[in-house]
Amino acid sequence: MNPQCSLRIAITVVLALAGCASNSTGGGSAGTGGTGTAGTTGAAGTTGSAGTTGITGGHGGTTAGSSGQTGGTSGTTGGTSGQTGGTSGTAGGAGQAGGASGHAGGTGGQAGGASGHAGGAGGTTGAGNSTGAGGTTVAAGTCTDDMMNGTETGVDCGGSCPACPSYKVNPPTTGDTVASSCNGGPAYMCTRSMVFSPELKVAESDDFTGTSANPAFVYGVVGHDARSSDGIDGNGNGCCQCYQLVFTTPKDPVTGVPTPKPMIVQAFNTGVDGSGMDFDIYMGSGGEGSQTGGCAAGQGKMYTAYPSIGQTNNGGIRAQSVSQCSGTGGLSEASIASTACQSAIASDCAMITSSSTNIQTASQVSCEETNQPQNLYHINWNVMAKRIECPTNLTRVTGCQLTGQGLPAADPTAVDSASASGKGFTSGYTTTTMQDCCRPTCAYKPNVSGAASPYNLFYTCDASGNPS
Repeated sequence: MNPQCSLRIAITVVLALAGCASNSTGGGSAGTGGTGTAGTTGAAGTTGSAGTTGITGGHGGTTAGSSGQTGGTSGTTGGTSGQTGGTSGTAGGAGQAGGASGHAGGTGGQAGGASGHAGGAGGTTGAGNSTGAGGTTVAAGTCTDDMMNGTETGVDCGGSCPACPSYKVNPPTTGDTVASSCNGGPAYMCTRSMVFSPELKVAESDDFTGTSANPAFVYGVVGHDARSSDGIDGNGNGCCQCYQLVFTTPKDPVTGVPTPKPMIVQAFNTGVDGSGMDFDIYMGSGGEGSQTGGCAAGQGKMYTAYPSIGQTNNGGIRAQSVSQCSGTGGLSEASIASTACQSAIASDCAMITSSSTNIQTASQVSCEETNQPQNLYHINWNVMAKRIECPTNLTRVTGCQLTGQGLPAADPTAVDSASASGKGFTSGYTTTTMQDCCRPTCAYKPNVSGAASPYNLFYTCDASGNPS
């Protein structure tokens, strides 16, 4: 389960307390299949005129997907076929048949919003004039699938999705005396560094050009205690170091789920569990540890509402915390991918609210997307790890860039245990998940050594999400 956070004391400055972790599973919420009303049937025996136009078949899933298909079947009697009901849908799964004897049903669902999720897969045809049922699994919408597709101009941004962020801002300047939110102060951990934040998605595609259609890595930040005994943390200083993580097997009791993409992570917190064998991944509702005051909601706070689901030390909002995600044989890929599970997770994640649209959207999307079965970072994993040079644009999101250490670059060919074997990766490491909103350890200058000025520590954000 999630490790308890510990307090470290720097030589000259009291470090911020790190949060703990736990993990989860999940994906987007289910859309409803199209609901076109059947056209009327022409009179028998005569050449009827075209059937009346079917009513548009409702909205589909709450996210743009592929073009919706025509919902119902063509009329089987009475003159020429009825006209298609409505225009072609532009998102979600196909609308379902409006009844065997009707004219064409409504179109596929229309786009449900930039960060919504796709409609359910096609259901079965309803009885005469009834609406076809929706499917039983949920696919990621194009704005939350970690790829550049559709009309997007970047990974999950531009075109029909929200505008791509400008993540390159001024260097960090927050002084060491500014108190953490966990101690009643105004300094928070920035949501721009959450897994699947818009900034990290675009930064990854900028660092690894030509892979936007299917990015090689997922970027993130982690709590990690330096461990020099096995060589992975040679200098004993964990702040702002980068690692490539290759996921192997779930540590939690989940069966049949695919291993997610390898991650490139940067250490933003120390004082995790003292073992040096864990990477505590920062994500939306990743789980509070011993620090429970940082994410507390209220006027003038980062969040106006923050759910207590899976708190504390239980991983936050994840499949293990949602009853609808358990199948007859326990947690599995099928039970996590089910409409019931994904809808429940989306509803729980939607309980995270903020007066800042950027904070709210980043937190909700991170919470949901890390719970998709193909991106299941929200459970505890066994991983192989290797310390690497930090990609440049990852450090422009976080604010902390170290001078060159002669370390290897990230290896896009190492994606699983077999392909990572013999390439300098070390086994025996694990991941957990966290979000405690505290100002991180590595946002204090005395805790970072070997930094390349002026990007020499992690950004701290105010309650509105402005980095400094």
